[in-house]
Amino acid sequence: MNMFEKAQPLVMDPIIYLMREYRADTRPQKINLGIGVYTSDQGITPIFTAVKKAEEKILREQDTKEYVSVSGDEGFLTQVSKLMLPKLTYGDEIAGIQTVGGSGAVRMVLECLARLGTERTLWLSSPTWPNHKGIAAATGYETRTFQYVDDKMQIDVERIIADLADAKSGDVILMHLCCHNPTGVDPTEEQLQALFEAFREKGLFPVVDAAYVGFGDELENDVAKFQRYVDAFPEVTFAISFSKNFGIYRERTGCAFLCGHDGSALKRALESMFAIARAGYSMPPDHGSRIVRTILESKALDTEWRAELSAVRNRIRGTRQELARQLSEKAPRFDWSYLRDGMGMFSLLPLTVEGVEQMKADDAIYVMPSGRINIAGLAASRLDGVVDSIARNLPG
Repeated sequence: MNMFEKAQPLVMDPIIYLMREYRADTRPQKINLGIGVYTSDQGITPIFTAVKKAEEKILREQDTKEYVSVSGDEGFLTQVSKLMLPKLTYGDEIAGIQTVGGSGAVRMVLECLARLGTERTLWLSSPTWPNHKGIAAATGYETRTFQYVDDKMQIDVERIIADLADAKSGDVILMHLCCHNPTGVDPTEEQLQALFEAFREKGLFPVVDAAYVGFGDELENDVAKFQRYVDAFPEVTFAISFSKNFGIYRERTGCAFLCGHDGSALKRALESMFAIARAGYSMPPDHGSRIVRTILESKALDTEWRAELSAVRNRIRGTRQELARQLSEKAPRFDWSYLRDGMGMFSLLPLTVEGVEQMKADDAIYVMPSGRINIAGLAASRLDGVVDSIARNLPG
């Protein structure tokens, strides 16, 4: 029997197609503002000095390549819990498992909740990171959406609550901890508390995607948002990625945390995660988690990493503000304050699909079809040309 001929073409995440097009483009001036990777003004994705030093230490001291456990590196999980949720006790109020990147953490959480008998309805912000829908489909969830921002790129809490009118108790709702992807617009504290109240009234179960911790409003302020969810809900899950904030994208380092007050129940839920991991990839990779653990265990390396992370965040913020300033001059019919004041790597520009295609064809500038732009991939030397291209291709 010929099995492969039965395969049908699938609609992939648009970022996959964009990456393929970019790599095939031979124009030397091409710019990739699609994929979410930080690049320096020299156009490279640098390795943090703290990461290099951690790797040197690992190389000197590591004496085995034996499997880690199905749960991953317990030292890594403990250190992450101390960083992200210092008021809670790991192993008592937190149960965790190391995952294959942040995507793996999201999938691990959703599969675990499905096994525990939650409703198979997942509420996502519109817009959201496209892979959220793919992961939801792969784990058997029906996705529903709530409108996250209005036409002026402002969060409308009343609209969100209205969109959740049909939500049922036990439905899962996925929130971005900070640096919302793709808008870069985060709720204020007042808005967040209003949403929490609505979620509790509905009986929604929160899954929090934490992919950009430290890329928002200072590391400590981003970290504090973890505790806000813990304080607001009796149980909550976190899917955490270290690709961006440690610059270890290819090491695929992440973890999933279950938080609650019943330690026995957490342990039973964690066993479901062990079963999922064992059937999926058996044991997680070690190198990325060992880097993170080594840095967090060392006062000197931790201090150096925080300083480097701060420099990355400040450069992105400066680029965001300059991009908004120049667009305000060249396209004043649009209000660019949301771009100026946004958080993290991404923002959503008011570009049409046709405008995006024109930027690619004329200027070799690659942007997602949605208009999402990776500000962290924009070198200062290329800023003027990118602004000109955006301004030429805006609608109206």
